[in-house]
Amino acid sequence: MQIVKWALQLLTLEAMDNKTRTDGIVEAVTPATIRVRILDKQECKDCKAAAACHSSNGKGKVVEVPVEAILSSSYKVGDRVVVGTTTSVGLRAVALGFGLPLALLLLSVGIVWATLHDDVAAALAGLVVLVPYYLILYVLRGKLLKAFKLDIE
Repeated sequence: MQIVKWALQLLTLEAMDNKTRTDGIVEAVTPATIRVRILDKQECKDCKAAAACHSSNGKGKVVEVPVEAILSSSYKVGDRVVVGTTTSVGLRAVALGFGLPLALLLLSVGIVWATLHDDVAAALAGLVVLVPYYLILYVLRGKLLKAFKLDIE
């Protein structure tokens, strides 16, 4: 129960002053969005675990940053930009993407195993709980994209 309380606290965090920033290159510009390829950091290239890491595939990750039409005209393909967000937004995203599903998984597995004493049923219950959770996130992705806003600096 403490994990759920912790996750809910993360979801209600006030905006913090510190920001998370990363460098990128503009790939495409539309009136509503700017598509930015996030550059791999030098630390990733030097890391021994880079081959196993999903974030260091050598290509970088592409993100779409919503902007106003007036601002999008000031960016051109190939421009180097800094993409950032507040730390609280990052924490909320991690809580929704990993923390809350983990809590739901452990809770459902624990309840089913405590009542049925069947490992297979408990494992299946854990997986079954995650399917609607991630479907709900998928359906709400538009609202989540607005809530988890990225900025170009």
